[in-house]
Amino acid sequence: MDTEFILPLRAAQTLALVLFVSTLPALAANWHVATSGADTPTCGASMANACLTIQYTLDNRARNYDVVIINPGTYAEALTLRKSIILNGVKPGRVIVNPQGTSTAVTVNSGVTAELEYMTLTGGAQGGDVFFPVGGINNNGALALFQVKVQGNSSQPNSSMYTPGIGGILNSGILNIYASTISGNYVSGGCDDVGGIRNLGTLFMDYSTLSNNSAGGAPSCSSGPGGIIGSTDGLFNLGNLTIDTTLISGNTIATNGGSFTITRSTLTGAGTALALFQPATLVNSTISGNSTAVSMVSGFYGYNGLISLFNSTVSNNGVGLSGTGNSFISLQNTILGGNGTDCGGSSLYGSYNIIQNDSGCTMLSPTDNLLGISPSLGPLRYNDGPTPTMMPLVGSPAINAGTPGGCTDENNHPLTTDQRVLPRPSGGACDIGAVEVQPNDPGRY
Repeated sequence: MDTEFILPLRAAQTLALVLFVSTLPALAANWHVATSGADTPTCGASMANACLTIQYTLDNRARNYDVVIINPGTYAEALTLRKSIILNGVKPGRVIVNPQGTSTAVTVNSGVTAELEYMTLTGGAQGGDVFFPVGGINNNGALALFQVKVQGNSSQPNSSMYTPGIGGILNSGILNIYASTISGNYVSGGCDDVGGIRNLGTLFMDYSTLSNNSAGGAPSCSSGPGGIIGSTDGLFNLGNLTIDTTLISGNTIATNGGSFTITRSTLTGAGTALALFQPATLVNSTISGNSTAVSMVSGFYGYNGLISLFNSTVSNNGVGLSGTGNSFISLQNTILGGNGTDCGGSSLYGSYNIIQNDSGCTMLSPTDNLLGISPSLGPLRYNDGPTPTMMPLVGSPAINAGTPGGCTDENNHPLTTDQRVLPRPSGGACDIGAVEVQPNDPGRY
């Protein structure tokens, strides 16, 4: 049996998924679905006798822990997963599940462990008086996505009542998104809407893209980043969220609960890249090309705005780091420079940083920081890495200027790679910022 579905999942992210895939080789049977098939009591055991629809195969042929192999084509159906299962589209871009606006594209029931591979989910839609109407995926179990596109789904909640809509994904369980794209999903007509992903559970997003999702509140709603009494176009987190090696483009991430860590990722092209009502941590990441990089709100429900940045780059935004009240910014080996306004309304603490203009913030610890100088960075682009970065130019003060004992993350563990997953350090000391300059690095001029 093909074992390509076994993802490089983090050991801690879901024991259920690990146990699931480890039992598959002994227990699983393969079932076949094709647009040329027929739904009969004996279908699916071979490609020559394939079933016609995925849902019939799930309900009537497949057992727990089986694999449903979906052959190329467009399947005009909405799926409900009531069993632990793998849906395998065989190759990227060739299997499309499109319920044509009749329902949520995929619903995963509570207690189900499932994986979707190599498919596109589009045309899902839900509205009316349903609380949390969802277009793309409604996950209540443990779900993994591998090379899946969730795009062009929508939600149309009832604007006359408080019914938040989600265009792309609602996660109330455990969700791993790997090598996948969540893009172009949208909501119209509700309040507290989310265009891309609303996370109420545990979400891991790795080597993926979240881009150009949209949400617009009804006229009676207050629209804006944060998703409290308004709308969030990209991702709204109320659970536990970990993002690694991912591009966030044209979308806001807002958080008001749980935990939130971003590693080796890029946030660009948004009105506000991060809207924080709860603490967040960034490691080896870049925020560039946004109207506001980070907006923090303190005092909301008694919490203080807090963000910690380790070896990250915040540059070429209209506003870099912005806070209110008791907002607090912890920086270590981080670049804050080249923004219209680098800092405003917050207290800064940390060492071995480049801060070009700290006039809008209170410096609590100026020792060992490089103040009032340009970081001298190249433009945001792909520099031999999985996500766009800003390369320090020849002579940049960021080079070999990090903590003498070595750069570390939020747990004081040594950082052995940069955002591009290249060795750190590369010279006499680690570099400040998300990029560690390598010998003969391209893109330096």
